[in-house]
Amino acid sequence: MEEDKKWSGQWCVYSDDIQNTPKVHGTLSIIEDGRLELELICTPNEKSLPCVFNKHYTIWGVDKYGVFITIFFATPSFSTGSRIEKLQSNYALIGAHLKSINSLFFNEARVFYPHLKDIFLKERLDASFAGNIVSISTKDDNERELYSIDIDENTKWKLISYSTFRVTSKLLDAHFSQDTYFSINCSDEKSLDYFYRQINEFTSFLSLACNKKQSPAEIVFYRLKDEQKYSLIFRTEKSIKSNCILFSDNLENDQFAKIIKRWHQQYDDIIPIYRYVERSKDIHKSLGDIPEFLLVEFALEGYFKRFHNKVKTENGKDIQKAQEVLETLLNYYSSVELVSKMNLDPKSIIDTRNTYTHLIPETEKSKLSVIELPRDIWNATEKLRILLLCCFLDTIGFSIEEINKMLQDAPIFLPEMYDFDTPWINGDN
Repeated sequence: MEEDKKWSGQWCVYSDDIQNTPKVHGTLSIIEDGRLELELICTPNEKSLPCVFNKHYTIWGVDKYGVFITIFFATPSFSTGSRIEKLQSNYALIGAHLKSINSLFFNEARVFYPHLKDIFLKERLDASFAGNIVSISTKDDNERELYSIDIDENTKWKLISYSTFRVTSKLLDAHFSQDTYFSINCSDEKSLDYFYRQINEFTSFLSLACNKKQSPAEIVFYRLKDEQKYSLIFRTEKSIKSNCILFSDNLENDQFAKIIKRWHQQYDDIIPIYRYVERSKDIHKSLGDIPEFLLVEFALEGYFKRFHNKVKTENGKDIQKAQEVLETLLNYYSSVELVSKMNLDPKSIIDTRNTYTHLIPETEKSKLSVIELPRDIWNATEKLRILLLCCFLDTIGFSIEEINKMLQDAPIFLPEMYDFDTPWINGDN
């Protein structure tokens, strides 16, 4: 996706009376932070778009090459008097006019991630070197289906491995690359909203596998009715390359399918908790951030309420106290080597949580076991993250033995393994 790409043409607000809707000349651009900006330039004989700020617009455009464009959730960002001069949005579809993101239109979405091939890519490259001669070949066809999983009656999730080979007259201009993309295939037409929900599900799953935040770099759509490619222009986020992969394409097909299905089936319950974890990483400013600590601790409590309570406790006992929640989880995952070595004090964690949540006065705080030094708060936060990671992996179907091996192979370390020699981290003056 080219950051400087622009689309110039005529634009209008979608309405049921589209033929009589005022059309205005303007240019759609991708601006610095990845947002889309539509700058309108009314010619003397054109009416301006209606200046209504209490609603989001669906904008239809036709660029100078006749390409249809739909901008979703456009919001006025600048106006003069009763004229809208600029609108902004995070989403635009290139290639079609849709009434809304709920319009049934597409059968397939292909999603490209910067680091997906680090996890899911079967080796297919053969290369040999003999003097000045280089020979490169692939072991199979240009595209190969790695996994195909039935998510529901009408939808399949697929991982497709593919290669590109380009050579010019000079040998040094030969180029070969391999990659993998994620595909959502539907037997009937689905909406952008439907596909985007599925994309978000897989993106979160991929972030869990990488133990780092991942985001799509490109999304394109296809229909069974034609061979046209439809591109979604969207506000992208950075994907972080991970050296700590938890699971990859070494999984058996049947096991991978079961894990994906469990993630999909429990996604609505998992995602509020997972977003707390992602948000805690986003707000991370320095070692010992209290908001980061609180979000991870709250996520653990949320996980327990949604998944563990009354399921893995003896006699269906309903545990309510936060300290007992943490004690139960530490005991349940005690067979995981990293958890067994944590030496977390549940009372200290909960006293710290209560102190910073309720802003307990100093007179009462002195009676509690509160973690205060920045390094100690960071230490506790990272251990809670590891415990929560065990919870996620357990929920989607990995056994305790598999989790233990995963954390060892990744590898993931306890915070004590990191050596810091910075005075303020230790609370020194």
